[in-house]
Amino acid sequence: MGVAVKHFASLSVMAVGGKWYSKILCAYDLWRFCCEELRKPADSVRNWGVQFNERFFFLVKGEDVDTSGPTFKAVDRTLALHQVRAGVGLLAGLKRDRQCYCEYCYDQCSQAQPDSVGCHNKSHVDEWVPFTLVEQSESQARQTRAAAAEACHERGVEVARGAIFARQSAGDPLHPYYLVKALSGVQQALKVMDDDYYTPSGNAGVKATPGEWIIEGRFLEWRDEDLCDEYYLETTKKCLSYSHHVVCAEATFSKRRVRGRDFYKISNAEHQRILALVC
Repeated sequence: MGVAVKHFASLSVMAVGGKWYSKILCAYDLWRFCCEELRKPADSVRNWGVQFNERFFFLVKGEDVDTSGPTFKAVDRTLALHQVRAGVGLLAGLKRDRQCYCEYCYDQCSQAQPDSVGCHNKSHVDEWVPFTLVEQSESQARQTRAAAAEACHERGVEVARGAIFARQSAGDPLHPYYLVKALSGVQQALKVMDDDYYTPSGNAGVKATPGEWIIEGRFLEWRDEDLCDEYYLETTKKCLSYSHHVVCAEATFSKRRVRGRDFYKISNAEHQRILALVC
């Protein structure tokens, strides 16, 4: 919805002779514009099947905004005319010079990793560039990581036995997340536990200590590492996942059975949804 608001506001503020020409100068003006122009769905054939009758917009005053959270170092060129959106990962974002509202870019709003390949104005709009916010102090960095871990643990508690969930991939460049079929719900380790992937060097696998919250499961592996279009369940090994590494409590798949073996396929929409949750 935010993209639509900016799109219509941009058109109106540049419409010579229009009511809002050069008159949207602050948040209050934008709020008035939305209340007057965007509350009702447009009367057109395309909107005959809309599922809403009215939009509501609220103006949040500056003194009502809670600014007690962590502060971050400024990102270069934040005062330039540019577009910013969330990226994949904790404190990760994407930016590009100048904004575009063509159909292709509008569709890319639903993608966790957007691109500008099909942008109608690509000769004037730069590619998306990733950046990472940096906290002003180490104590704030610890606070941010703790808050993210707590949020992930709450998602981990929702994992049910038999569900396929997504977890962090610990920086694996080939996999933005891992998919695991849960053999249990979240449980607290009562003794030292390690999984079948654990190595003494600590480079792989998980070794849980008493008191840590974990989920037992089995990884879903690519059927073909080159095609990367279908998964199968690895049944020869068990893995452990920390509850605070869970990013999606249940992923949606289509499943087909070939010669007594199940293969799972994830849609692009579901892939993008999980990517948007990776932290």
